[in-house]
This record gives sequence, C-alpha cells and structure tokens, in this order.
Amino acid sequence: MSLSGSWFSRFRRKGNNSDAVSMMPCDELRASGSDYIDGECEEEIHSKIMEHLGLCTECDSWLKSFAMTVGLMRDTPEVEVPESTMERIRAIKRPE
Repeated sequence: MSLSGSWFSRFRRKGNNSDAVSMMPCDELRASGSDYIDGECEEEIHSKIMEHLGLCTECDSWLKSFAMTVGLMRDTPEVEVPESTMERIRAIKRPE
C-alpha cells in the first residue's frame, strides 16, 4: 500500500506554533481517530487534531499506523465463512 494515497495525505504532520498546554489530550485524539480518518470530525475537533499532530510525534505516528491499518482492512476482500465454521463458533461456550 502506498503512503502517498489521497486519504493518507491528510495525516502528514504540519508545523504549528501553538501552545502545547492548550492542546487536545492524547487519549481524546485517539478516541477521535476513526472519525478523523473517515472525515467525519466536526471542524473544531479536526482543527484540534491537526494542532496536536503538529506537536506530538507519538500521536502522529500512532494515527499514521492506525490509518494504514484501516486502509488495509478496507482493501481486504470479504470472504464468506463456511456454515460448518459458523456452527462451530456458535457451539463455543462463552463465560457468563
């Protein structure tokens, strides 16, 4: 998978002079990661994520990896699970 794809280009870090104290916390960024990747963030959240990515290399790396994983999953063809396998899965006892 190429990192130059149009959906991936949104995840490149941008330089930013913002104050890190007012930055979105890492856990909030990660909780919003799916919406960000899908382009479903509100503008304010999107701006906070972009600010955060400009200051936090750990989250920048995490989001790039997460975006690649999502992209690979989207590109993976669906397979039909045989009914015999589904029956074995249904027969597994689950803890109560």
